Amino acid sequence: MARASRKQARYQFLRLHWFLPLEARELSALPKATPALKQLVADRDARRERFERIAAHKIATGRWRRQDVPDKWVANITRMYGRIARQSRPKGVP
Repeated sequence: MARASRKQARYQFLRLHWFLPLEARELSALPKATPALKQLVADRDARRERFERIAAHKIATGRWRRQDVPDKWVANITRMYGRIARQSRPKGVP
């Protein structure tokens, strides 16, 4: 079996740490592991852990169905990027 390239290995690592495929593809192209990338991974792990606690509670109370959790995770990450984009726009720009 052929050894995975550095880029493929990093992609797989990022996918295991709950990054979406497009995010993992973009980040795996970095030339080396930087402190910022390590911080991103730690932040994503913490975000997923918190999300799982909330999801477990909502499933237990009947507000969510278990099969909806992956879609809710993607929606959660999408909202995060939307918030970042809104914060970076100058005032007066919709």
